[in-house]
Amino acid sequence: MNILYIVKHFPCLSQTFVLHEITSLLDKGHDVHIVSAIDLHEQIIHQQFERYRLSERTRYLEYDYLYRYAPTHNHSRDEAIAEAKRLLASNVDEVAQSEKKTL
Repeated sequence: MNILYIVKHFPCLSQTFVLHEITSLLDKGHDVHIVSAIDLHEQIIHQQFERYRLSERTRYLEYDYLYRYAPTHNHSRDEAIAEAKRLLASNVDEVAQSEKKTL
């Protein structure tokens, strides 16, 4: 099964719960992909997860600054959802192309 995790930022030292979920799914044979809205540009290494090569499974949204600085308090819930869907759709092709290159 293909599974996509969409997270605010990845990797992050406080995300051990998510890391355990992802690695458990990988151990069960699922194909897990990670999309991070923000690239913190930090080299965070979780020694116990190195064998999963999670950094190779992670793609970052091209327009992370929109996520960081968007005035979400000025948008209704429906507008925020529509904008998130638009931004995600604009990056789907990029993620798919990146996956093809790594395979």
